[in-house]
Amino acid sequence: MNKYTRDFHSAEFPGYRVSAPTNDKPFWQRRDLPFVDLDLNLSVDADRQYLEENYHELFSEAGSVNVREWYEFPHSSEWKKLVLKNNTSAVELNKHKLVPETRPTAVQINTVNVLEQLGLDILYASVLCLEPNGWLQPHRDQKINAVPPLNYFWIPLSQNLPSLKIWPYGYVESKPGHVYLFNNQDWIHSIRNQQAHRRFVLIGRFAVESLPKTVKTLVEEAIQDQWDQ
Repeated sequence: MNKYTRDFHSAEFPGYRVSAPTNDKPFWQRRDLPFVDLDLNLSVDADRQYLEENYHELFSEAGSVNVREWYEFPHSSEWKKLVLKNNTSAVELNKHKLVPETRPTAVQINTVNVLEQLGLDILYASVLCLEPNGWLQPHRDQKINAVPPLNYFWIPLSQNLPSLKIWPYGYVESKPGHVYLFNNQDWIHSIRNQQAHRRFVLIGRFAVESLPKTVKTLVEEAIQDQWDQ
């Protein structure tokens, strides 16, 4: 681990709570929020057990992407990504100079199905696996103008110590079964697996145009409770 990442995760940088003034914009357009925690209490144990038991088969070179190589990003340890769904068009990949990923696998992760049953139109989904002591240097993800900042979801599948740290907030609690809408474009963040077992997390994006009113209301109430002054 390089010094930049080690210092970012040190106790000397504990983070502090930030708040945001009430904002009338639709939640997916708000860049003043680092994340929103949705306590949906999803049952993720079966997905985690499936990934653990079939790790060597699912995350083989043929079935996954090494994230370090995919991003050509040297400031990280070994990551593996299992692509479940990808509706990103070739036009968008070329327009924004994004490297195409492997084709989605036939693997079925139940948590994705549950999200779709709630009315989310999933555009992209994948499982990220980080080995013990694995890390990713503080960074912001590439901005795509057409992509709203808060349509990105981050769902811990493993029981972990907090691993996602955001400047200036600090560590996100990382509760399995919670859905975190995470603005990875505007907020510097880093990930570190400080435990002795692999860490699995489900990430992805959803379409905001077709979002059900029930989900919009749930997110807006969570924002009012967690962030708005």
